[in-house]
Amino acid sequence: MTKTFNTAPVLDTVGGALSIAVMAGLTFASAATYAGNGEKPAAEIVQLPPVVMTVKRATPVAQLPTVIVVAKRSASPTSA
Repeated sequence: MTKTFNTAPVLDTVGGALSIAVMAGLTFASAATYAGNGEKPAAEIVQLPPVVMTVKRATPVAQLPTVIVVAKRSASPTSA
């Protein structure tokens, strides 16, 4: 009697192990990059000159009066 070899559990295990290895490698790489930066000089603060804007005032917008609509339903539908 022959058995077929199911590759799904093996591939799942190998994929999980590779994922953990890649995550660990990226963690160590980022830690090494952060540690290798050393002391950075303080950032220089640049003060920009003030900006003055002059604009003409917009013309006032005409406001329309409020409209109230009241609708009533008819008592009985009309037949055609």
